[in-house]
Amino acid sequence: MITSRPPYARSSGLELVVVDKNIEKIELFKKMGYSAFVGDFCLLNVLKDAGISRAEVILLMVPDFRTTGRALGAINRLKAELKIDPVVVARVLDEAETVEVKRLGASDALPSSQILANFTLSRFEELKGMVKEKRLRALLRELSGGRIAIVLQTNPDPDGIASGVALKR
Repeated sequence: MITSRPPYARSSGLELVVVDKNIEKIELFKKMGYSAFVGDFCLLNVLKDAGISRAEVILLMVPDFRTTGRALGAINRLKAELKIDPVVVARVLDEAETVEVKRLGASDALPSSQILANFTLSRFEELKGMVKEKRLRALLRELSGGRIAIVLQTNPDPDGIASGVALKR
């Protein structure tokens, strides 16, 4: 995957270009509005066609270390040929691969475990809310047919009043 800016910045209007051999993945990215190319990102001409000369950041999110090494070799050749110096971040499985991808020219490495941890942390609050919602739904199901007391504060906001009125019916 080649990107001129990190993918999380898409909402800011920044460009993301994806390169993959898998046609289905490429079609999915195109449907999502990204520039996407079918091809082997270990090949110099594919990287050039994808716009590596404009890339500020290159993310290699490949689970296979051998492929990552080949891609880094191609990127290093193009960095010298095109006189570019993008930040290159490679996905790795462990600390040994981190050392090796940096030796092969990556600016940084992103361990798979860190990707999962970051995703989990970013979703944690949402997941906590889902658990609370399930508990509330279960409690309300237990009380079906019974009565529920709703206590509003002495100076409720409009949303509180609307909720109370809606539940009163």
